[in-house]
Amino acid sequence: FALDSDPMVRSYAILALGKMNLPEHADMLVERLSVERDYWPRIQLAGAVQNMRLHKAIDSLIEWLGEDDQNIRAASLRALRAITGQNVGSDKASWEDWRAKSK
Repeated sequence: FALDSDPMVRSYAILALGKMNLPEHADMLVERLSVERDYWPRIQLAGAVQNMRLHKAIDSLIEWLGEDDQNIRAASLRALRAITGQNVGSDKASWEDWRAKSK
């Protein structure tokens, strides 16, 4: 269902996968971060990787900080702060700098 053609079906499937917090879904959710373009599935993806504390999602979430949509940026920032335990600012450049130093 997370690959359904209907964005709302995808968003509800992603929400459910994030709440189930099963490790076998982690790679699929991280992969979806780089290919998903619809609003609600992206919001749910940020929440799912946040809930699951998926460190593999950090780079994609940092990329999302460069998005035009303020809500996508906010969801990404919430997820980054929860996953990393860091609060290095709200802009992409600050997080890129942190990421380069943390590797």
